[in-house]
Amino acid sequence: MVYFLFMKPTSPIHKAVEIVGSQNKLAKILGKRQSVIWTWLKRGYISAEYAIPIERATGGLVTRHDLRPDLYPEENHDESTTETSE
Repeated sequence: MVYFLFMKPTSPIHKAVEIVGSQNKLAKILGKRQSVIWTWLKRGYISAEYAIPIERATGGLVTRHDLRPDLYPEENHDESTTETSE
């Protein structure tokens, strides 16, 4: 049982928290409470509206496809993340 206490989570939301530094930091970036981040971690998925902001907060290390593959197919995950100047 102790083994499970020390397993490193591998979900994209766990990775995002690790990249930004803490649940509280990610919550502040997103304008949410830390308890919302905790809920996402427990249930294993995030609300769809936060996929792109989390992708941006992690500098693209966690993509919207990683977070919500049901909504963002892999081949389309970088559309609209870069702005073009014409």
